[in-house]
Amino acid sequence: TKNFYRHPKRQGISPQDRYEPKHDVYSLGVCLLEFGLWESFIVEEDGEPALSKYFLDAAEEHAGCPPSKFGDFNRPQGERYSKMTPLCCSYQLKDVFVKIAEARLPQHMGTDFTEKVVRCLSNVEDFILNDIMLEERNILE
Repeated sequence: TKNFYRHPKRQGISPQDRYEPKHDVYSLGVCLLEFGLWESFIVEEDGEPALSKYFLDAAEEHAGCPPSKFGDFNRPQGERYSKMTPLCCSYQLKDVFVKIAEARLPQHMGTDFTEKVVRCLSNVEDFILNDIMLEERNILE
């Protein structure tokens, strides 16, 4: 389930990219999405981490992604870990997060918060980092 919060290029045993701060921005977006919806996407089932019913239902409703697409994401082992369902190790999961955010976040947190979460998830890191730096300057002034 660690991959669930990782930037798509940092997932799996051999990540595609070296670590960059923008990868943390993506992870922050996933956490902000959960925070804004007041729902955790990872829950404990039988002592193991698992995808929550809330996430699976939202993924199906807003992204047309049925729970079966997630395969054995919850319990990867050995070689299966590196060959998980393509959805779980690809940009498709990112797209699911974005669609859930666009559909469900505005009524909970408003459009400004939703836009920031979507920007975190959509790899517009430079704009986000610039926004953060501008906000810090405004606070300090």
